[in-house]
Amino acid sequence: MRHRYRSDASKLLDLSGTYAFTSPLTLLAVPLVGSLYVVSAVTAGRVLGYVAAWLVATVPFVARHKGVLGGTVVMLFFGGYFLFQVPQLPVSVSPATLGVIPIGWLADLLAVGTPIGWSSIHAFGGVAAVGVVLVGGGWLAERIATSLWFGESVDVSDTGKASVSPRMKEDKRPLAQAIRPLGVPFITGPTRHVVEWSLLRARREPQRLNFLFIPVFGVGSAVVNMILQGSGSLAILGPASAVLLGWTAGAAFGLNPFGDEGGVLPATLTAVSGRAFVRGLIAPCLLFGPVVAVVTLVVALVGGHGLLSAIALALIGCFLTVVGATLAPIVGMWFPRYSAIRIGNSDGVRPPRLLAGALHVASVWLPGAALVGLVAAPELVQLGLSGIGYVPGFILGMVADGGVLTTLASSLNDAGATIQGLPLTAFQGGFGGLLVFGGLLVARRAYRGAIRQFDTHQLD
Repeated sequence: MRHRYRSDASKLLDLSGTYAFTSPLTLLAVPLVGSLYVVSAVTAGRVLGYVAAWLVATVPFVARHKGVLGGTVVMLFFGGYFLFQVPQLPVSVSPATLGVIPIGWLADLLAVGTPIGWSSIHAFGGVAAVGVVLVGGGWLAERIATSLWFGESVDVSDTGKASVSPRMKEDKRPLAQAIRPLGVPFITGPTRHVVEWSLLRARREPQRLNFLFIPVFGVGSAVVNMILQGSGSLAILGPASAVLLGWTAGAAFGLNPFGDEGGVLPATLTAVSGRAFVRGLIAPCLLFGPVVAVVTLVVALVGGHGLLSAIALALIGCFLTVVGATLAPIVGMWFPRYSAIRIGNSDGVRPPRLLAGALHVASVWLPGAALVGLVAAPELVQLGLSGIGYVPGFILGMVADGGVLTTLASSLNDAGATIQGLPLTAFQGGFGGLLVFGGLLVARRAYRGAIRQFDTHQLD
């Protein structure tokens, strides 16, 4: 069925081109160019896939850090994509630059026999480039596949030579070696083991973190579209980074603590105290706090924010990381997922439940948006907060017929007017302090609640 749709689309394009340019050569050029592009893309993808598999199988560093390296490649790819798609960036690339790639010269074949000017050198050069890709790529893919099939894979479980330093001996534990180059400073005892296991699970099965990309890419694409359409500026990138990165770091490890333990959950409940377990879920999130701060600071400065505003946004990102990391265990314990699902080629992955993720998003994003709004657009936040009084007061005023409802509507309108009439600096300090204090209070209660939930958890 899919091939039928492609064929119908190709026929429609052929007929449209023939009608528009009155050239029967278009009937041949369109399927020819489309087929060459598809075949060359498949060949290049095949080579890249074999190269990646060969590097994982033969290079110890790549095999040990394939999750981090894969994420870096994805970010670099989308970063390059944004350079082409967002001309408002200080450093951007024109899409016309792709015309220097020889394979892109195939587009000149589409203009053969039409009034559009075309270059015979580019047309023949594009065909030659495709031929080189097909022949060279096929030969290279076969050589790499043969080496991958008959070669021996590296063993990354070797801990290396022994060290004479007591501190280094502690670091040479198999669990500590498995998470290198990441480390767990200033933490000892059972909490350290919980942190290391959390990091190791994320490294071995990065697919379990795919749930983080759904809201991040959703909001990120909306922000990019706003910038492209001119309804938003680069200044929005700083506040968006603070909220999204802070939530991502806070939700990465603790949103399904019971489900992540799997079959060893009974042993974990008896071998580790609730305090050590919950701290072990929070600590790995905090390790990424400096990354959140640095990235948010750089993005805010690039977006045009002043130094003080950029620092404030970076601190808000760290604050959201702390609050999100503390909220995640209790939310995950309320709504655990014990059943494994299949993601890609991985079996037995237990991502958080959708309800747990949605509750955590609402708990972090709403106050986070208000905090970054106090830095980037305090007037808008003040107007929105005053609507809490104006809107209900307006609705009650429409249905009230004297008595208590009228008094309540008048009180709500007065409350909205009071909020709207506050000096902007006083509103920023007062409401911002209230949000920070409330976030710390909620985080403290969530931390204690998660400990109590772990200590009292009963297996069915």
